[in-house]
Amino acid sequence: MRPMARDGGFSLIEMMIVLTIAALVMAAFPIARGYLPQAHVNAATRGLAQTLRDARGLAIKYGYDIIVKIDTEHHQINVYGDSDLDGAEDSELMASHTYADYGKEFEFRAVSTTGIDGHGISSSIDLGGTNPPAITFRANGSAVNSGVIYVTSTVDGKVDLGRAIEITSTGWVQTWIFDVNGNPGPWKKWL
Repeated sequence: MRPMARDGGFSLIEMMIVLTIAALVMAAFPIARGYLPQAHVNAATRGLAQTLRDARGLAIKYGYDIIVKIDTEHHQINVYGDSDLDGAEDSELMASHTYADYGKEFEFRAVSTTGIDGHGISSSIDLGGTNPPAITFRANGSAVNSGVIYVTSTVDGKVDLGRAIEITSTGWVQTWIFDVNGNPGPWKKWL
């Protein structure tokens, strides 16, 4: 006996499986969309922190100052090798990144207040003014201008999306995450 031939189309079970998968995907989309601002802020924080760590490593490797300038007006981050110790010059440009290299929908900014509850995060690095702020790493790995750079979402103004990159005077680059329920304060070390 030959099996019965199908007329084409889907069985009821096949149709239910497809509809179930489609419903799960549609249900997950709003949830995933809520995580996008956090993912953008996280990527930007990791990216800038790595650029700063790399700059410190280059200063130690080459034995001269490495300067990282954060140009908030032009959304540019430039790394200079200052071998003659006369400041960053165009001819000394080692690397250049746009904000887009770090992700999207974020901004680097200075904090409006200094000191963070219960933690030793230092004052903010000045991101204002006409000259791009610069972080200079010396040949021994130390940082001339220590402080904090904050990373926030340009889309979602939630406080809990805040991240911070701290550059200590010894040149260590640490990342911090805002935790509303933190103890003793809202900032805790991240990554």
